[in-house]
Amino acid sequence: MRLINNLTISQALDKQWYNTRKFQGGEKMPSIFKALASITAWILFIWGCIGILIPTIAYFTEIGILNPPSTEMIMSWALATAVLVLAVVVMKLRHSLE
Repeated sequence: MRLINNLTISQALDKQWYNTRKFQGGEKMPSIFKALASITAWILFIWGCIGILIPTIAYFTEIGILNPPSTEMIMSWALATAVLVLAVVVMKLRHSLE
């Protein structure tokens, strides 16, 4: 069985041909995409930190440690955690643009 450029599967695996192929899309990504990804990651990171900080302060000041948190507070912590995960994903994508 032959692959592209008349290489067999074993030859392709030996040469790791599949890892060394050049991207055939043309030029590099413009730097504006890197800048937009960085800005988006920072916005998500700050939003996630504030989203965790404000409900935590409200929990300690209004409800107290001994009482269970409300559903809204748990959901806001979950949303803020998801936003922080998204910030990490965006930074990984930005890193792959380099």
